[in-house]
Amino acid sequence: MLRFLLIIIEEIQESTRDAYGKCLTANLFTSFLINNGLSFTGYPVIGYQHRLQSSGTCQDSLDTNTSCGWDPKIKGQFFYQTSFSISLSMAKNFIQDVQIPVEIEPKALCGVETYNGILMRYVTASSAYLGKQENAINFNIRYYRSKDPMTPRLYEGILKEVEQIAMFKYGALPHWGKNRNVAFDGVINKYKGVK
Repeated sequence: MLRFLLIIIEEIQESTRDAYGKCLTANLFTSFLINNGLSFTGYPVIGYQHRLQSSGTCQDSLDTNTSCGWDPKIKGQFFYQTSFSISLSMAKNFIQDVQIPVEIEPKALCGVETYNGILMRYVTASSAYLGKQENAINFNIRYYRSKDPMTPRLYEGILKEVEQIAMFKYGALPHWGKNRNVAFDGVINKYKGVK
């Protein structure tokens, strides 16, 4: 229920261009998660990926109260999700580069915080076809998307800049199912031995 209330609030804040309100909402939501002791029990959040979180079976659940927030039938969340991997040796530099536009406009990533911030996880290199070329950090960024394709979101340019820094400056490898088209521009050339 809280997630759906946040969706309505975010829609209003985006339509009124209320960046301050988005930051306040993000801080309240994060504070609630940290302080309620139920859905978040404290840092560090460490463990195997399959044990960290799960959305359940959603549509196939026998529980009639279960639904996925991204299910279009319930008119729930509507968002972009960008996910990419950056070589472990370059991750620190990437994070420092992301801090520059955020220092210029601190409110720019408040909307990301409402979606649990920028999630990071370690990914090992793989010799699999289209596998990670070397050990890397995967960055997962989820953020607001308007139902009207002609309406830009607040600080859209900064999130696009973060995405472009990752893809073009650091040669990030995109997650094949979670990115916008810019992530795939010339991507095949980033894989060794694939043509």
